[in-house]
Amino acid sequence: MDSHGRGRGRTRYIPGSSSPQGRGHSARNGSRERGRGSFATKGQVHGFDGLPEDFGGRPRQPVLRGSSAGRRPPRGRRGRVDHRGDGPKHMNWMLKDELQEGFPSEMPIKGRPQSQVRRSDRENTYIEHPMGIRTLRELHLKEPHEIIMRLASPGCGLQPLIEQDHMKPQVLMVLCEVLAKACTCRSNRQSLQHLMGSIKNSNFFQRSLPMYVCEMQFQIDSAACKPYQEHLHLEVVVDLLLAVIGIFPASSINDAALLFSAIENSSRSLELAGHQDHPEMHSKLGQVRKVMESLLTQRTKSERQLRTPVLKYDRDAQPPDDFRQLSIYPRYEDIHTTAEPFVRPNIVFGAYRDAESYLDTQFRLLREDFLRPLRVGITELLSVLPTLQGRQRQRRFDDIRVYHDACIVAPLCTPAGIVHKVQFDVEALRHVRWENSKRLLFGSLVCLSKDSFHTMLFASVANRCSEELKDGIVGLRFSKDSLPALVEVSPNDTFLMVETTAYFEAYRHVLEGLQEAGEEDLPFKRYLVYCEVEVQHPAYLDTFLEPSYDFNPLIYKEEPACPVTVFSAINVLADCEWPSKEDLNLDSSQVEALKLALTKELSIIQGPPGTGKTYVGLKIVQVLLRNETAWQKNQPTPILVVCYTNHALDQFLEGISQFLTEGIVRVGGRSNSEAMKQFSLTNLRNSRDMRKNIPGHLRATFAVVSQNLKICRSKIEAGAIKLEAAKLAVLKENVLEDCILDVHLAQFQRNMGWSKGSNVLNWLGIGTQPTESVENLLEETAAEYDAPEQLPSDDSDDGAERPEAANAQGNEPGNGTANRRPVGRVGAVEDQLIGVMGEAELIQADRMLEEDRLIQIQNEAQRLAQLQKQIMALNLQGGKEAAGGWQVKRDSKKEKKAIKRELRKQTCMTEEQAAAVKDIWNLSLRDRWQLYRFWVRKYEAILRRRIQVFEQEYQEGADRLADVRQEEDLTILRQASVIGMTTTGAAKYRHTLQKIQPKIVLVEEAAEVLEAHILTTLSAACQHLILIGDHQQLRPSATVYDLAKNFHLEVSLFERLVKNTLPFVRLKYQHRMRPEIAALLVPHIYSNLENHESVLNYENIKGITTNLYFVEHEEPEEEVSDSRSHQNQHEASFIVALCRYLILQGYAPHQITILTTYTGQLFALRRLMPRAFFQDVRVCVVDKYQGEENDIVLLSLVRSNRQGRAGFLKIDNRVCVALSRARKGLFCIGNARLLASIPLWGHILASMRSNRCVGEQLVLRCQMHPENEVLAGRQQDFLEAPEGGCKLPCDFRLACGHVCTRACHPYDRDHTAFKCMKPCEQKPCMLGHHCPKPCHEPCGDCEVPIMKVIPRCNHRQLVPCHVEPKDFVCRQPCSQFLSCGHPCQRCCGMACETQCKQKISIAQPCGHNANIFCHQKENLPACLEKCGTVLDCGHLCAGTCASCYEGRFHHACTHSCSRTLVCGHTCGAACTRDCPPCQLCCQNRCRHSRCRRKCGEPCMPCVESCEWKCPHYKCKRRCFEPCSRPPCNHPCDKKLICGHTCIGLCGEPCPNLCRVCNVEEVTEIFFGEEDQEMVRFIQLEDCKHVLEVEGLDRWMELQKHATEEEGEGNTSMQEVSTNSITIQLKVCPKCKTPIRQNLRYSNIVKTMLQNIEDVKEHIRGRNTDIERDRVQLLFKTSKSQNIRLYCNTAGSNLEQMIKDASGLQELQACENRIGFLDQIGELRSKLYNFSSTSTKNVDTRLSEYIKWILEPRSRLCNQELVELQTELLRLSFLSQLLCHWIMANHGENVSEDVQKKAKDVFRVLESTKPFTKSDEFFVRNHMEELSKAMPLSGLCIKESERLEILQAMALPKGHWFKCPNGHIYAIGNCGGAMETSTCPDCKAAIGGKSHMLDKRNTLASEMDGAQFPAWSETANMLNYQEVHHM
Repeated sequence: MDSHGRGRGRTRYIPGSSSPQGRGHSARNGSRERGRGSFATKGQVHGFDGLPEDFGGRPRQPVLRGSSAGRRPPRGRRGRVDHRGDGPKHMNWMLKDELQEGFPSEMPIKGRPQSQVRRSDRENTYIEHPMGIRTLRELHLKEPHEIIMRLASPGCGLQPLIEQDHMKPQVLMVLCEVLAKACTCRSNRQSLQHLMGSIKNSNFFQRSLPMYVCEMQFQIDSAACKPYQEHLHLEVVVDLLLAVIGIFPASSINDAALLFSAIENSSRSLELAGHQDHPEMHSKLGQVRKVMESLLTQRTKSERQLRTPVLKYDRDAQPPDDFRQLSIYPRYEDIHTTAEPFVRPNIVFGAYRDAESYLDTQFRLLREDFLRPLRVGITELLSVLPTLQGRQRQRRFDDIRVYHDACIVAPLCTPAGIVHKVQFDVEALRHVRWENSKRLLFGSLVCLSKDSFHTMLFASVANRCSEELKDGIVGLRFSKDSLPALVEVSPNDTFLMVETTAYFEAYRHVLEGLQEAGEEDLPFKRYLVYCEVEVQHPAYLDTFLEPSYDFNPLIYKEEPACPVTVFSAINVLADCEWPSKEDLNLDSSQVEALKLALTKELSIIQGPPGTGKTYVGLKIVQVLLRNETAWQKNQPTPILVVCYTNHALDQFLEGISQFLTEGIVRVGGRSNSEAMKQFSLTNLRNSRDMRKNIPGHLRATFAVVSQNLKICRSKIEAGAIKLEAAKLAVLKENVLEDCILDVHLAQFQRNMGWSKGSNVLNWLGIGTQPTESVENLLEETAAEYDAPEQLPSDDSDDGAERPEAANAQGNEPGNGTANRRPVGRVGAVEDQLIGVMGEAELIQADRMLEEDRLIQIQNEAQRLAQLQKQIMALNLQGGKEAAGGWQVKRDSKKEKKAIKRELRKQTCMTEEQAAAVKDIWNLSLRDRWQLYRFWVRKYEAILRRRIQVFEQEYQEGADRLADVRQEEDLTILRQASVIGMTTTGAAKYRHTLQKIQPKIVLVEEAAEVLEAHILTTLSAACQHLILIGDHQQLRPSATVYDLAKNFHLEVSLFERLVKNTLPFVRLKYQHRMRPEIAALLVPHIYSNLENHESVLNYENIKGITTNLYFVEHEEPEEEVSDSRSHQNQHEASFIVALCRYLILQGYAPHQITILTTYTGQLFALRRLMPRAFFQDVRVCVVDKYQGEENDIVLLSLVRSNRQGRAGFLKIDNRVCVALSRARKGLFCIGNARLLASIPLWGHILASMRSNRCVGEQLVLRCQMHPENEVLAGRQQDFLEAPEGGCKLPCDFRLACGHVCTRACHPYDRDHTAFKCMKPCEQKPCMLGHHCPKPCHEPCGDCEVPIMKVIPRCNHRQLVPCHVEPKDFVCRQPCSQFLSCGHPCQRCCGMACETQCKQKISIAQPCGHNANIFCHQKENLPACLEKCGTVLDCGHLCAGTCASCYEGRFHHACTHSCSRTLVCGHTCGAACTRDCPPCQLCCQNRCRHSRCRRKCGEPCMPCVESCEWKCPHYKCKRRCFEPCSRPPCNHPCDKKLICGHTCIGLCGEPCPNLCRVCNVEEVTEIFFGEEDQEMVRFIQLEDCKHVLEVEGLDRWMELQKHATEEEGEGNTSMQEVSTNSITIQLKVCPKCKTPIRQNLRYSNIVKTMLQNIEDVKEHIRGRNTDIERDRVQLLFKTSKSQNIRLYCNTAGSNLEQMIKDASGLQELQACENRIGFLDQIGELRSKLYNFSSTSTKNVDTRLSEYIKWILEPRSRLCNQELVELQTELLRLSFLSQLLCHWIMANHGENVSEDVQKKAKDVFRVLESTKPFTKSDEFFVRNHMEELSKAMPLSGLCIKESERLEILQAMALPKGHWFKCPNGHIYAIGNCGGAMETSTCPDCKAAIGGKSHMLDKRNTLASEMDGAQFPAWSETANMLNYQEVHHM
């Protein structure tokens, strides 16, 4: 530390700031401080409170030692606080100590190691030491990703190290090696970028490293060259340079060029000196040279050059460029090109040339798959773009979806970074059902452009909410390449947005993984690339001579009690030692699959439907886990399980959890399995046990970055919500005041006389009295907008639905159906239909990982509601009521729609047009809206500029936080035994997988996964790959059909390896389908598939004559509008009717699944299926039912057309899945003629026809009457079996004897659930009454009313038959009277009420009458009578009798002051003598800035240079100082826009009127000389009035003299008069607007403004005085024992009031409160020694007093002070008298005359009426006499006499006692009573026995002050204390 407290080489952190403070090494270094540091942000910016705060236009410079900004309070030379001028001298000691305590010393702490970062004695202050060479060497031994996270953590010591001026060569060498190793990391990109950013801008990289390299060439022959002779270190420097250029190619080019030049020179010098040459270093230098030349060339080269076209079909052609250098996101040339892109087909048969060609092919195919739809779609869109207006906006495009008028609304903070809300026009998309639509799903790629796609912004969908999509709002995450262009977007910009359907996020992760993969990283190249068929055993088995496995887990379901060694050591490579299939409980093919999986490093298992491939996969995993010692040697690694869908992943992991209870980690989307939720990565990450295992540096980094994110998020959200409000609501004019000219703002204020709410509503024609009605607005917007027609279309792609009119059965359900399960109408509303997982919902679920779901801190609706009253004049989101009180009446929907259209329009006025508007109230409605939109655009632009800097900081912090979470996840995943991932999760976590390096990877449903997805999950350490699937079922899905078919993109790795004859096992025994269903697959799809014995004994389907049937028809299909989907109403109604029929047979709904091949049909089925009947029936598309099964499957094939188009039905794989899902029954419906043209379907249908399983009608058979059959070919045919049987009546005899009334029904055969509805036939009651209930209900008691006599009261009442009269409650009114005399109001049979409810009028203690309930008179409520007292100010008190405490404490006057303040505003405070500081916004402004404070606060003077200059004069002073130049009277020679000469003066702003063009306005007579030819004019800038100069000069002089006269009586006390000069602003002679800004009269204005500032300071007080008084009052409060001990929480409340006080008036009120409370505490202390029962009434009065004092108010008026003082006087008298009274034994020790006088005084003091002067006089006259008569000793003797007695008796304390009547006596010796006697005065018993005092006797403490008897257990402690004289 130097003498001034500046630290050397250390960094100090200020609480609340993330920027380091340290010494600047030079001016150059100091300018680079922004953004430097391993954990410093780009600048700390404070405050976002709306427009008035300047919080984000530019980042503030970080606080430096050498700067004055942000420093501590000035100290003396030795750190002392300078208190000169701060207040009284006696306060200096307190301030000095407190301030020194608040600002901790920066002296280094002795004994602490230099390499540590230690927290100083005060929190949040850090002293960071540079890390040493030992720490660097330890870091060099760690993994690259660990090095990055350690160097990026806060307080690691890197920042002070790299900022040192001089660094030792040894340290520099090791630092370079550490950094170069860190740069080899392929993950943690954001942390690496952050780290290298700090390096790039540091002294180390810009100065030390170049100097170090340069010194090599000058020290070759010296001994110092010894370190350089290694020569390898120069290569490390080159590696570091390559990394910096790679990360920061543009910003590092200059510094990199300097270092590169030094490296080249030193390299040549070393070679000339004869040192050994290193070819690798020269190769790397060549790379650097090429990169730098490329960067320099790109500055001048066009970015839109096209590549040389290469034919994509040329399989052997060489790639035109390196695929690793291609951009993942589309480029301009990718979209705007006519050349064929270079794409080579996937080689299905045969080998690839090499691994590089293999990776290149996979990369380009995958990239083209998402690029081509975008390219083709945009090309088609551009060709028709000029015609897309009105209804044409509904035009469909095959490859893209188009959204018009998209605009960027506001940023949204999410855990993953910044997401932008984008709003688009939804008029053309009104028919879309967003809940079911596949539009804008998570991860979809969108492209935005405003110039016909010459420039483009790319983003992916990050937040999709169906409710927000209805309003056209979606959340987008823009690519990093688009962020620079995003900054330039203005609020007026609207975009054309197009969407491609590809799941871009999955493409992006996989493509990045392919680019990062090298040839050396690709495992199994001999199979994947070269397709060798000789598969080796896993490499980990090479370490064993005879690898032995334990197979007991497969043989024994439970662990045997005794160890079994028979199958515990099997040589897996020896077939002869394997257990038999019976022992393993597997069939022969499953045993072969198990052998292959355990003995081959690449295993392929094909599992046809139902063969148990998942079961086999679980057995494989179980064996591997049991024998993990065989494959886990040095470094334990988990098994990686990859599944295509979340459902498949849950199913597989649930199986694993049966034999592995812990060690499972699931990474994927939201799980529907409760058992799997505990294993999700998100839950494990948040568990306490896992948190403990996270390294400390990660936790520290997480805390720092999270805190910075929290700060940035608060700033962003504060601005973003206002941006959203600007789009969703009409803003108040005061919100837009910075964007509105002052003259326009004044025009708003002048017209607010009749406005009840915001004036902007009335101005826009929306208010209660609009100048132009909203009907005009409706007409105008309707004429401007050609709304497209509503198309009642059905859109599976867009989820559109249409209600149907027909019932599923065509009629209402009968009685029988209603008894079992209600069947509603199909026209039911949404919530009455079954829930189906649409394809869009399933896709979204599989795409999103758990961490992808956005976490919102606060609901948007709540945040908007918070702003509603603050900034919104009319909120169009939500309810009808607006913030300003305007309520939509008339046709509210149309009006809101019209207003929304106006808000969304992009046309608005220009700056010049807005400035030319003279009166905003004279504009047409159209022009008003254009002007309003101009204001809003300016407002949005200001907000956007302010939050952009925070957006960048937040995104960088979120990326760093993601790196930290990745390290946390790595820690968790490394501890796992099994990691389960979806393919999406595996692609996203590829970097983590590369670090974990799992040796064993198992891929379930591998035939459905694209080959590239599997490649990115494999690490170089993978030694065992197991692929399980079936390529004859579903294939991978590709976006482009051409690439899928012609380039074999849909061929999976599984299928490619099988076709290249690699060894694989096909499971051949199916355990699912009954034989006739399995026969559909053999031999048409599978050559061999045998049935397991378990499927041979299935029961037949009830109610149908066959278990398998195909119902053929030729009813045409329908195409769903705006999509490629189809539906068939005939099939839908038939399938639903058949499903209902099967449920009526007794099948549970969950046993039935309805499958369809099209999403359009899915929703057509849903509309026919009410939830009440079909709940739990699964309805799904075929593609999403892979891997699942059910007892009965109903299949709707949909396609039926004359053109013979079969669509998806031509794909063999889909047919295989559709026909193989049923276990017991399969029923299909479709157009057999159309399907017969497809070879596969032709063979299947022929086979079914041969078995009579094809026909136009399905045969239904009644279970109860088998002879009755129904032929069902249409929905109506099922009416023949209305209850599932036949039409014959049910003849079942019920238990009641009646016959079942339903038609024949197979369900509920025993009729246990049937309810007989016939009349009850039970015997009548004793009086002959019949039971009126239905037969199924119990008869119960007879309820027939009959007339009976109630015995208790003899009243005749109608009583239920079964009720006895004595038990009946009589309903006649009660005739009894209550104790109060009022009649009871209850019934005769009820107990009389205890509380009388009769209204009475009663006189309250205060004297007022109150109307209350009779029972309230015992506990009277507070009196609500108006107080009505005339206050000192002359106004009536507005309080009530109770609130004013019967006149003792009156509320402050609420009458408005309405006096004019010195600032010109009207005082808005309540009636007061001294007006408080003005709370309105300050209106002072200059040409540079505007004051943003409250008007009553001091304005900061503008210190910019004055801009008043002309060719003749120039002011040389600062803006706030009086100008040093005179006004110029030369005419202005400038030309106006019209071409005529300006009519103003030189140096003044030119008036906007022309003498020629505006002759009438210019020559209008006001001062009298306006019509003269040569007169000049000046335009006042505040109100824009143009006035003649000489007349205005005289007016200003007149105003000046007028202010020298005494102010009028209506002026405020703030108009402080000094020498009889009234301080007030000059005003415009026309409109009386105050003149605050004018060059010509600037000195007059500045002088007056300065006077006003002096008045403000006089009223509010100087800041130094305020802070001094605040400290004094806080000290006084804390030191007051009376307040702290006896006023409960009043002290803390009072301290908070002092801290919140903003002026001297408030502090003065606090000082008064302190005085009052201190006296109250003193009174309570005097009463403390008396019993609470005696002082209860007084204590209540004291509590009321404290409550009144602490009521929140900024000041205490004179009347309040007088009343408080008066009441305090009364309470003092009362406390004093009470003490005397108690000591006199409550008056019993004094005469009756004294008692009477005391009671009279008590009556006055305890009164609730005000304490008057006469009362005070009365009390004072009696108090002296009473004090003498009742001394405080309570002995009724003089004090001198008491002391004489004590002296004479000479007894210790505790020996004096009193009898039951209060007579005093003493006990000698030890003080313990040993005998009993009688009192000589009253003959009462005194004394006691055995040291026990008589119970009726008590200690006489008033005699000697003793607290306890001398003979007692506590006497030893308490009687020896000094007791003060009472």
